[in-house]
Amino acid sequence: MVTDSIRLRAALRSSLDENYTVGHISTFPSSTDVSGEIDSKFTLYDTTNNAETILAQALPYTGLYIVVDDASKFPPQGLLRVGAKPGEARPGEIVHYSKRTNAVFSELVRGFVGSRQNQWEKGSSVSCAVMAEHHNAVKDATWNIEHYLGLKNNPSANSISGILKNYETRYLAPKPMFRAYPLAGPPPLNVRFQNFSNSDAIRFLWDFGDGTQSIERNPNHIYYDEKVYTVKLHIITSSGAQGIAKKNNYITVSKQEISPFFYIDTLNKNIGPWSKDTAQQLTGNSNNAQTFIFVDQSDGDIAQRYWVFDDATSPILVSDPNIHTITHQYQTGGDYTPSILMVYGDQRIKRYYSNLLTVQ
Repeated sequence: MVTDSIRLRAALRSSLDENYTVGHISTFPSSTDVSGEIDSKFTLYDTTNNAETILAQALPYTGLYIVVDDASKFPPQGLLRVGAKPGEARPGEIVHYSKRTNAVFSELVRGFVGSRQNQWEKGSSVSCAVMAEHHNAVKDATWNIEHYLGLKNNPSANSISGILKNYETRYLAPKPMFRAYPLAGPPPLNVRFQNFSNSDAIRFLWDFGDGTQSIERNPNHIYYDEKVYTVKLHIITSSGAQGIAKKNNYITVSKQEISPFFYIDTLNKNIGPWSKDTAQQLTGNSNNAQTFIFVDQSDGDIAQRYWVFDDATSPILVSDPNIHTITHQYQTGGDYTPSILMVYGDQRIKRYYSNLLTVQ
């Protein structure tokens, strides 16, 4: 049985090659090959193209056996040309044989392919009449096309198709983008996810890493257990293209994580997202349910604070680093995520978000 590696090498070899040697070119499937495989561009059979020997005994007109000096380089079955040497113009007899040993061809069909059955003397030429060049050329071309141009499905990475698919995935496939805040805090941690995917995405699937999902564009999610979570966003566009973004170890839920920025609902005396004794003293400043006091307890070389309230109002700039609180009134009910933008003396910028704020 011929190994696949030999067959593959045969597919890339031609009798016209500089290093070609007799016996390394493919033809048709051999009935003696026990593998049961059919001939293809990868499953080839070792044969000999234009192998030549001579009659060891005369071949009579009705002879059923062809006895030669050496038949070992001929295929197990195939066509012979008896009488005329390869390249000679004179006619010879084409004989098909189904069996051979190292010296005898048997199960003959005489006068094959319209040639004339004849009587041949001892010493007459016997050659392989099969020309396998076209057979191997087609296989070789097919293999090269698939290898270098690439298959339609699952092409090799270095093929043209594989390279184009890689660029398509890299530059043309939709690229989900998202951010979340807060990224860390004590449980229960209410996290707001903002979708920035700049494609015609029509479907979204969020995987929050805690066994729950969402199909909203910009969901809010509450984490209850102390753990570090990986978040994934899968989008599908109107053309059917898909993209996945994954942020490993993105959300940290721990009782040790405390945000320096929080708000106080002056009517309900609710403090979010956490409580401080100093903040409790500020809850009596207003009786309006839409009025909130924001507190920032950041320290360091702070030059400016930009208070952003996430509504229609403009951010408020406070240049005095010792002012840690500000009051803001929301005119319209809804959900808001206020934030504070810190500018430090060395021009570093850092932003903190509050937990979700709900105005009734």
